[in-house]
Amino acid sequence: MRGQGLPDTRALQANLRAASGHDGAWPTVFVWQGTSDNTVVAKNAAAIVEQWRGVHAVSDLPPAVKTFERHSRSVWRDDRGFDTIELYTISGMGHGTPLDTSVGYGRAAPFMLDIGVSSTVQIARTGGLAASFERRERAHLYP
Repeated sequence: MRGQGLPDTRALQANLRAASGHDGAWPTVFVWQGTSDNTVVAKNAAAIVEQWRGVHAVSDLPPAVKTFERHSRSVWRDDRGFDTIELYTISGMGHGTPLDTSVGYGRAAPFMLDIGVSSTVQIARTGGLAASFERRERAHLYP
């Protein structure tokens, strides 16, 4: 968690491939890091990106970096244009999962941090699941 003794990029990628006999497309990976996380350092988030960058065969640098509010989202895309790795850097967030309780998903608790950004909602939107969430919500609220 302190980022010490991490394997190099080649070893990280080899470890990932060796951990699974998977033969198809690899999943999109979402990495969330708070700038005030004193438990898991940003170097670990960078190592996760490097590990997955190898199996997705994407460039060293993200072709797309967007800021929203005071946070950033870096995206690596494969040669078909699909988002394969997303790195979210959340300004001021400590160690935990980011929540936005105003959207009705989750509640603040230890390591569940109400910071106005919901990782669950963002991942659902990126993965094309948000529409089914919203339909289900409307059906529940307005039967």
